[in-house]
Amino acid sequence: MKLVLLSLLIFLYTSCSQRQALGTRDHAFGRKGKHVIWIQVAGLESEHLALLKLDKDTTEELIPFERMTCMGSMWSYNLYDIRPSASNGFVAQILGSQNIKGTCSDLDRKSVWSYFQDNGYEIGIYEGSEVKKNSLLKLNSCVSEFPLFKQSFLWSQSEGKESDSTFHYQEGTGVATPGIYFDKSCHGGECFVPMKTNAMSLWRQFTKNNAKTFFTIRNFSFLKALKSKNILKAKESLREISDMVSMFAKEAQKKSILLVVSSSGSMGIELPTAGNKWSEYLKKGKYVTYRRSRLMNQVWSFGEGSENFCGIYEESDILRRFIWMPEKNIFNLAF
Repeated sequence: MKLVLLSLLIFLYTSCSQRQALGTRDHAFGRKGKHVIWIQVAGLESEHLALLKLDKDTTEELIPFERMTCMGSMWSYNLYDIRPSASNGFVAQILGSQNIKGTCSDLDRKSVWSYFQDNGYEIGIYEGSEVKKNSLLKLNSCVSEFPLFKQSFLWSQSEGKESDSTFHYQEGTGVATPGIYFDKSCHGGECFVPMKTNAMSLWRQFTKNNAKTFFTIRNFSFLKALKSKNILKAKESLREISDMVSMFAKEAQKKSILLVVSSSGSMGIELPTAGNKWSEYLKKGKYVTYRRSRLMNQVWSFGEGSENFCGIYEESDILRRFIWMPEKNIFNLAF
């Protein structure tokens, strides 16, 4: 009997003293970040990160994406398309649905933001300057039981009409009352404040005003640069995204944060094989073969709850992974 009790005590002691790790890093499981940051990057796939990795003096230096806790892959298809557009793919992620046509009929269910809103989170969505026809604003006018925006903030890095509300990072405007805001710095088809500056400033003001937030950044600039075969512009866009990932990851060391970066419409490119061609490739985009979009999109995560995004799953399943708590039923959330 004494031997059994001793063995039980040793088991309990060693179980409690084990270090929990994910991806060789210490990690606390089962938490829900008080601030969720979701960066959507159209066109991005893992191999594109070579634009950053191999542009350094030493490849031993980690880029921000390599510091993320977890990486997953998502099958890119819905009920109508294999390889749907990036725009439709992101809507599938937002709604957790494969029934995506790119019309008002898509809005037959709650969005990922609604679940968080029901649990006291304030919702903010920032759309970059190249979103344009892919903007979620096209669905805002849909008459639906489940509106995409309800008491949420949407900041568009584009020029609005004279009667539209505006935001400006230096003035601290556009973060007090939910609604749709256009960038005051945009005139004549150009915006004079970088996406990174706007996004970080808005996020800091947004989290200062609210205890729990879900902040989404939508970027289509990278995909546009790839489609136009402008490698320098693609590098510039990816560098800006990488800088944001780095800054948000640093914030996650001080605050309760979940950071997720997901792609859609991942565009394949075949990179040079010979070392002497890399410099010309990085400078001028030479020796690159462009392919059609991939059958899989990537997702990277960091911080509290990042373990939910590991593995391979369908694109529409990312919503469930945002709201999943192991000890609770998916539709009985309290976080």
